[in-house]
Amino acid sequence: MGLQQECDALQAMLSQVLEILAEAQSRANSLPDCQIYELNRQIAEIVDICYDGMGRMQASLAQIERIQAMIGTLDSTSRSPHPPSTTSTYYTEETKSPGNAKQMSNSDWPPQPPEGAKPNLNDPGAAEWRYQRYKYDQYQAGKQQGDILPFEIWKKWYEEAEPVAIRQYEEIIALTDDVSQIAKNLGIVEEQIRKVKEHIFINEHELEIPDNQAKTVISVRSNFTPDAEIADLWFKAKNGSLQPRESLKFKRLIAHEYIEQGLMQQGLPYRSPEAWRDDPIYGFGNWPTPEHYGAHDLAPNTGRPNPFSHWDKIIGKSPQGLTLRDDLSNLDELLEAIRERI
Repeated sequence: MGLQQECDALQAMLSQVLEILAEAQSRANSLPDCQIYELNRQIAEIVDICYDGMGRMQASLAQIERIQAMIGTLDSTSRSPHPPSTTSTYYTEETKSPGNAKQMSNSDWPPQPPEGAKPNLNDPGAAEWRYQRYKYDQYQAGKQQGDILPFEIWKKWYEEAEPVAIRQYEEIIALTDDVSQIAKNLGIVEEQIRKVKEHIFINEHELEIPDNQAKTVISVRSNFTPDAEIADLWFKAKNGSLQPRESLKFKRLIAHEYIEQGLMQQGLPYRSPEAWRDDPIYGFGNWPTPEHYGAHDLAPNTGRPNPFSHWDKIIGKSPQGLTLRDDLSNLDELLEAIRERI
């Protein structure tokens, strides 16, 4: 088994362990307080061990990828009789070979706004329309032509979503009774579900695309990448078919996204631009600090038994006094408590 396969297997086992531990914790309400405290402590230790192991595996993968990238760069440079072209080349759906590649030349600058109405995510030309808008937005923000991502790099980020997830998101956006049904099925405030739906599926956000080889990032305004697991949970919550583990996972998702959107409305970025850096162990990424963090980092963690156990270890803030009720009845109070701390 290769390292990537081992990493995938470990990730799958980690997810299963977290689900089992979360279910065990939810069933322990009948225990005495002292036993609940000890159970939570032991669960937190197990989860930390799992995350540490996963972190080491991902760090090893990142190091291998950097070495492979260096080898590939050296190899291509030594074989090429000409220096790299300063003209960016990118491919469309219809052109798969370099001979038919579309190039971004000086005639494409300054970029114009995209023509026509915004297409759905899986419509023909959807990626090209959004790429044109991305170029235009960057130009309006004062960026130079050399700051613009080539189409093939931008589209790789855009196409991270699976086609099935894209279709699911469009179906969810078109639903008109999902918010009320989910609120009724789970006993959650309808307005909170509505805000979460808008945050995940509808609204565009200021996001950043990393270039791990160049160790740089570029800002884009876009929707979140469609996630099939989130869509599946949303449909099940609407239909009232969530299993106990799934119900817990969905409620954690709602809590995370509701707090995240509330902090972003206050002006906090999704992830801090200043937190992008090269970590000696884990490589280039967004690593929050006590000075630089985003709404995503402060929101309740969806995978840990204690949703705020990451605060002191990752962003250097004390989570003392922050509690998330199982029925999510204190989300607004929790949001205000977090706002007061930042």
